[in-house]
Amino acid sequence: MNQTEQASISEGVKQSPSKSKLLAIRGFGLLVSSILLFMVYKRLEPGALLDSLKRADLRWIIMAVCAFAINLIFASYRWHLMLRLSHLTIHPEATLRAVSIGHCFNTFLFGTAGGDFIKSVIYSRWYRLSLTDVLAIAPLDRFFGLLGALVFGVFMALIGYLTGGFDDFDWIQLRLPVFWAIGLAGVLAGSMWILSHWKGQGTSRLGLFLNQLRRSAGILWNNPQVALKAAGAAIIVHLSLSLVMAFNLKAVSQHAFEWWNILWIFPVISIFSGLPVSIGGAGLREGSALILLGIYAIPGEDAVMGALLTLGVYFLWAFIGLILWQLEKRRQRKGIPLPKNPSVSIVIPTYNEQDQIETLAYHLRRRAPEAEWILADGGSTDATLDQAKKHPFKTISSPRGRGTQMHHGAAVATGDVILFLHADTQLPAFGIESMLRCLKDNHVAGGGFWKQFNQAHWLMIGSKFRCLPRVLFGGYVFGDQGIFVRRDILQQSGGVPKVPLMEEFELCKALRYHGRIALADSTIITSSRRFFANGVMKTYLLMGRLILLYRLGYSTESLAKAYSKLKSR
Repeated sequence: MNQTEQASISEGVKQSPSKSKLLAIRGFGLLVSSILLFMVYKRLEPGALLDSLKRADLRWIIMAVCAFAINLIFASYRWHLMLRLSHLTIHPEATLRAVSIGHCFNTFLFGTAGGDFIKSVIYSRWYRLSLTDVLAIAPLDRFFGLLGALVFGVFMALIGYLTGGFDDFDWIQLRLPVFWAIGLAGVLAGSMWILSHWKGQGTSRLGLFLNQLRRSAGILWNNPQVALKAAGAAIIVHLSLSLVMAFNLKAVSQHAFEWWNILWIFPVISIFSGLPVSIGGAGLREGSALILLGIYAIPGEDAVMGALLTLGVYFLWAFIGLILWQLEKRRQRKGIPLPKNPSVSIVIPTYNEQDQIETLAYHLRRRAPEAEWILADGGSTDATLDQAKKHPFKTISSPRGRGTQMHHGAAVATGDVILFLHADTQLPAFGIESMLRCLKDNHVAGGGFWKQFNQAHWLMIGSKFRCLPRVLFGGYVFGDQGIFVRRDILQQSGGVPKVPLMEEFELCKALRYHGRIALADSTIITSSRRFFANGVMKTYLLMGRLILLYRLGYSTESLAKAYSKLKSR
């Protein structure tokens, strides 16, 4: 991290609100919320809210909590897409964690603007990134948030109209909202065009921020696929938030209503409750729900209680974000960061891979020219070593067995980070950069890349997206994803386990004692030759059986015998 980035982060921390200011913000927001809630309560019959709460169905409330989790996931995906434009992604969990923490500040500290700023400060501080660059992502992220709200609201209003939800409406009274919607769409599109074509320069903090924003907007303008993904994620976010309110209303209401008729109301309620004048939108949400849902003859106590339960869901996830913040703050403090310019060693275990060496060297020369290349050969009987001598490989001999070869290769590696790569696997562009960014998370001990096969079969569809559940729920990556690890942690763990099979499971198990396993934000290309040589279904079934037997405690030696039946190509 250079001096400019350090100064940017320090300046951002200095500009963070002081404790006295935060207390003042919370106090004022609490006062406004209390006044608004009192005004709403005065319009209801005494005891009506309590009666509505007593008949609440817990199942619908649980569904509301789950719907909000979906909102956080897709909000994280949207922000991750924006961060990727400027190569600021760390790994998916880091983005999700930051968005969850941001929700905490959004709820308790005056809405999205304050929450986005503090979220950006935390993200840049923990992962040693430029605060100016991270902050420049927030307007793009919110642009798609507004766009998603607009598209979803218009679409649901159209469905409401087609299903008879507006039969009793005076359409003349709706002209102003329609004009506002059209005007907002024009402003959003015009802003994106101006940002993508702006040629301004500047060295001040504002100038640097605007230049970075312009660059990101320009990249986005020229990548419509990314824009469509972000817009789709934003629409799902607003659908999820609408379902939170709808499920909570369903939990307490005995009034029959058509879902399609009223779903257009909930984005409007979300916009009102997002105004930065109360804590978590308390009072604003309840008041707007009381008025708008009353159009469909939904009792006021049900509308207000549904809004209050929604507020409770917001607070629940805000407290979860607060807990995540405290836990992660301790982990980042305890972790030891990589050196300023970390060196990389790439270890490739080989056995009779003469046909792969030329392609491997070509890709390493393009993708990792400054890395140390180590070829750990397991006694090849073909020309693998002769081919390797034509290129800058450091070759060593090892007893055969992928785990053993990886162990011996790592033992002679000198890099701060060691990447274990299969001979038939190709690194992506910016693969080394994304790997080192992933390790900016001090709590990451190791990880891998997203994975795609070079030749796809319909049974292999989704292989890339299965990488994330494996990391989140299993805590491991496959060897053909490219496994990277901090060398000091690998040494503390005793090196790569010398097992004939399941070496990636054993290695990841050892690494988890020192930190988390994560996915770098790049996709590696691996060969599907073994699948096609043995049959895709047969290979998947055998691999699934081996993993199950491994989980049941079978020895790696016995599993290696079964695996040896597969053809290597």
